[in-house]
Amino acid sequence: MDGVAETARSSYNTAVRAKMGFGRKFTSGIVPPSEKREPTWWFAFQGNKLLVHQGSPSVTIPCLVDFAELGVMALSRHYLGLLDQTPCYAVELAEGTPPPAGMSFEGLRQVFGRLDEDLFWVATRAVQIVDWGRTHLFCGQCGTPLRTKTTERAKECPICGQLHFPRLAPAIIVLVERGRELLLARSRHFLPGMYSVLAGFVEPGESLEEAVVREVNHS
Repeated sequence: MDGVAETARSSYNTAVRAKMGFGRKFTSGIVPPSEKREPTWWFAFQGNKLLVHQGSPSVTIPCLVDFAELGVMALSRHYLGLLDQTPCYAVELAEGTPPPAGMSFEGLRQVFGRLDEDLFWVATRAVQIVDWGRTHLFCGQCGTPLRTKTTERAKECPICGQLHFPRLAPAIIVLVERGRELLLARSRHFLPGMYSVLAGFVEPGESLEEAVVREVNHS
């Protein structure tokens, strides 16, 4: 189990370093560049699967001036911000769209460790924005088609004025240690031999600390 523990500890530390900004700097943005003159990272999703260039064993995502260069039609696109000085967009593709030659659609779990780490963390943001855009087309209060606001990450109802923001689902992830041992868990969805540190969503009215205790007790 020592090898599994070291892998889990390494993955956890890598994630913490990335989230604390030790990699390339990502700056969130709402207003896209006025002109497209430089290569741009395109995080294109069909459902929750990312469009990637296949490598061996690594993968990467398109970096083009215009997404249309791939010959694939985008249903919607959302400006995310800058990774260092490179613009980033999230793109929604229609179900059934075939990938361009040399590319494929893969889930984020499948590309973890194979996609550049900084790109992976932006991809986790991008998939949530694409899902929000796809599932928030109409006002939940009056049913009117929503309009995307240009000054903030929100959609507004032109009739009742209700604002709709991307949904946040608070969660915890915790590394429980006892000396040189780690408490790891398995999900029935995991590949053989794969373990994880403990994680879970926070329930309504529950504190982060209470969520940690619950997850540890359920392991």
